[in-house]
Amino acid sequence: MWQLGNVCRKRAWLELLLPALMLPLMAQVNSLPDAPPAPDRPVSWKLLVPNVVHDQKPIWLLLKSVAEGKHLKPTLATLSITAGLVAVDPSVEFYFRGNRAFGTFNQSLSGSNTS
Repeated sequence: MWQLGNVCRKRAWLELLLPALMLPLMAQVNSLPDAPPAPDRPVSWKLLVPNVVHDQKPIWLLLKSVAEGKHLKPTLATLSITAGLVAVDPSVEFYFRGNRAFGTFNQSLSGSNTS
């Protein structure tokens, strides 16, 4: 039983550390070589929807650039790590659900405390 708990703890740490290790792979839109620099633009309620659409455009066009062979390595690395975390999740979720150590954590971040 102790070995199973130890394996779960190691997997839990792995799930917590992998996103931090992925940070260098996650490039901001403006760091892409073909993206123009972000201009200073006016912000208002009236311009909210056009600004959101403008910000989303490079994200959706990333799929086209990956299909053309650009940004392939970071995309494959991110997808591989995400698939690995999804595959590991069922084997570690029972540890977090059954562990009482997270009870105070959940109480600290309850709805009334965070509001």
